[in-house]
Amino acid sequence: TVGGRFRYTMELDSGEILAASNMGLNYIRGDEVIKTMDDTDGLPSAQILTMVEESDGTVLIGSDGDGIYAVKDKKVVRRIGEAEGLKTLVVLRIVPCSEGYIYVTSNSLYYDDKNTITRLNAFPYSNNYDVYLDEAGQAWISSSAGIYIVDVDDLIGNGEYHYTLLDYSRGF
Repeated sequence: TVGGRFRYTMELDSGEILAASNMGLNYIRGDEVIKTMDDTDGLPSAQILTMVEESDGTVLIGSDGDGIYAVKDKKVVRRIGEAEGLKTLVVLRIVPCSEGYIYVTSNSLYYDDKNTITRLNAFPYSNNYDVYLDEAGQAWISSSAGIYIVDVDDLIGNGEYHYTLLDYSRGF
């Protein structure tokens, strides 16, 4: 295996387990590690914080300081960073949304429609942890201030909109 501290694991559509550590990736089939990836394979040595598998088997990997890596067929195929519009390289969560992804970073939210990455600067708060999208079209954004609830289309539209904040004043 690669690494000693594991922060994220997921089952891939292939049935393999992908375990992300502080040093790279471990592909596990049954009870055997079948492939490891680390900085010699083009992955950063930064801690991996989140992963999402796309329908074609590509895995998007959010890191603690080096942006997002796309891995397909157990090879790094691209990096998403500052040049692509992701100005914050600590990526806490990658959340599938509409035809793209919401990226929760260390100090902002971004929306990637797979063509353009847009910082969601209309969102009123920067210290966010995760985004949950419900079936009613609402985004529930957990943060250090509480939980923000906003219409998903309004959020990714990045214009003026209304939100609800569940915090101590609401008994949270």
